[in-house]
Amino acid sequence: MITEFNLLSEEAKIWIYPSSRKFYANEIDEIELKIKNFVNSWKKEAINFKCSYQFLYNRFIIIAAEDENFSVTNLDMDSQVEFIIDLQNNYKVSLLDRMNVCFKQGEYVQYKELKDFKKLVKNRAVTAKTIIFDNLITNKHDFQNALRRINVFSNKSTNQVALHINGSELQMTAQDVDFSNEGNERMSCQYNGEDLQIAFNAKFLIEMLNAADTNDVRLELSTPTKAGLVKPTEQAEGEDLLMLVMPLMLNN
Repeated sequence: MITEFNLLSEEAKIWIYPSSRKFYANEIDEIELKIKNFVNSWKKEAINFKCSYQFLYNRFIIIAAEDENFSVTNLDMDSQVEFIIDLQNNYKVSLLDRMNVCFKQGEYVQYKELKDFKKLVKNRAVTAKTIIFDNLITNKHDFQNALRRINVFSNKSTNQVALHINGSELQMTAQDVDFSNEGNERMSCQYNGEDLQIAFNAKFLIEMLNAADTNDVRLELSTPTKAGLVKPTEQAEGEDLLMLVMPLMLNN
């Protein structure tokens, strides 16, 4: 059921899709109608399911939802992504590339590749006072809690949790064959690289996230057999925290 955005609780799930360009004036009404129709029909049959949307700066599509039964499934997410892909194709924009940066420059919202944005920072074209839009929908707290939940299903001798990274989606799986336990968690992430499957000891990862005193963390990965690097996205002056986590052999 569609509802007012400000009536959703703080626990509502939010998906943010930044456009690679500002939508033209003759596109805005049509796009907003399409978003409204999608949100209104999304999981329409589900009881206690509430959803809403915002269309900000003629550039950001924000979809929000909450459900007492937490029943947003993989199929539901697939339908949402299909809707976004249709918008991309129809309006010749990019909405799923999270590795770019959106920021305000005067009255305008700029959209830059991360490497170009770093050059602006280096040249002081953007400063600490520049408003930067956070397109992430997952933070350290969410990742940490997901690891704790999924670790319940892992083998107690290894605490193995497998990370399956596919585009902007992170799926965590764990299983204990001896007790026929299996669980999975799915969340969004920012990732730049080939699809990857890698396993870690969940307890070690949780301890490292505890040590990172910041809202977001950066996990650098290369191959399933090489160590991962965990870094806070923000660090105090003179601090350089870098944590190394060794992978586990993936279960077949």
